[in-house]
Amino acid sequence: MASQHAQQVQLLDWRLGYFPARFRWRGQVHQVLHVQRVWEECRAWPRRRQFRCYQLLCSAGPFILRHDLLHNLWQVVSAPACNAHAQWEDMPRGRSWHAGRFALVR
Repeated sequence: MASQHAQQVQLLDWRLGYFPARFRWRGQVHQVLHVQRVWEECRAWPRRRQFRCYQLLCSAGPFILRHDLLHNLWQVVSAPACNAHAQWEDMPRGRSWHAGRFALVR
């Protein structure tokens, strides 16, 4: 799941003072199992920005975290797709999801 807008995370622990080791996102704590890749991005226009990006492997799956070095903000740029059908579990069975939303033309 790659989101269009990055979501803030709280970094809880570092490894070697540089790599993220644990972070909290959406109320859940994620333990970093492996740092797969690190790279930097710089943007000069329209506002000067400098990011360090981390491709991580966690128990929940692969994440990409971005650290805004100028503002010291941590964000999730990409996260594993959670149970995509969980939002539909509360829907009543036997009716389609659009049954109440669209008029039937006969």
